[in-house]
Amino acid sequence: MLTPPEEKASGNQGPTGTLITDQQAATPRKKKGFAVWKIIVPLLILAALAAGAYFLFFNKSPELKAAEAEQEHYETLVEKCRKAIKRADSFAELEEAKEKFDAIEDLEIEHQRALPEVYCQLDNLMEYYDKMADKQRQEYIDLAEEEMDEGDYRAAYDLLLEASNALPDDEDMKKRTDRVSRAMGYIYVTSMQFANCERDGTDIDPAGSTLHSDKMRYLYPKVFYNSLLPTGESNVKDEFYYKIFSPNGSLDCSSNSPSGYTNRGSFYVAPGERNQGEWLNGWGNATTSTYEAGTYTFELYYLGNKIYTTQFTIH
Repeated sequence: MLTPPEEKASGNQGPTGTLITDQQAATPRKKKGFAVWKIIVPLLILAALAAGAYFLFFNKSPELKAAEAEQEHYETLVEKCRKAIKRADSFAELEEAKEKFDAIEDLEIEHQRALPEVYCQLDNLMEYYDKMADKQRQEYIDLAEEEMDEGDYRAAYDLLLEASNALPDDEDMKKRTDRVSRAMGYIYVTSMQFANCERDGTDIDPAGSTLHSDKMRYLYPKVFYNSLLPTGESNVKDEFYYKIFSPNGSLDCSSNSPSGYTNRGSFYVAPGERNQGEWLNGWGNATTSTYEAGTYTFELYYLGNKIYTTQFTIH
């Protein structure tokens, strides 16, 4: 019996004997080559970016150009203001730093729309100022209390008044200042003058004259002050004491002197008085001088609180 011949497979034999189908044989092979688009596309992107940068650089709005032109000045001003606030040792120095706020605010109003990320420092500066003002406030209170502990109410009042003026909305600071003004007899002494007089107050050398040791009889102190009594309050009669220290530092006093003082005097204080002058009782001798030549120290007190000190010279 004859064996039937094998059917031929559809297709051709490849060079290595691998069978290649008709479909495969009919598909042409692409020649491998360089992909130009891989270079062209990035170049186009770079060209577009460059064109955009060119446009932005040479076609900026006048507002943006002006904002950029003043940016360095603005940043320098902000930094100077911040350093001034940090270095401030008093409310006066803090106030000097705060004066720069107006210039900074003007620049922000003018340029913030063009460069909002740059012109935006004023709020931070104001917060920093408030923080340092609170710190300064407590330092002034502490210093004022130290002065009062040492009996110097005039120095304490000066500190609290400066703080109160710098913080006009601070009610606690205002109350502290008012309490010290009461402790000073509601007077703020601006100056003192001294006269050489007879026992009855008749002038030998009027207040403000040159005083001479050999002519001295009674030294009469004249107090010049501004009233601290609030408007609407009734007049008050206060008694003030004083100490006179001779050139050698000893306290001038006698058995007739108030304990611990040279002498005293009293007068009425009224609201609104400015540079008001009032006399205290004199100190000396009716027939001979008890004053040697030299520089004397005068201290004025109210209820034991020292409210003023000065020096005068007898020639």
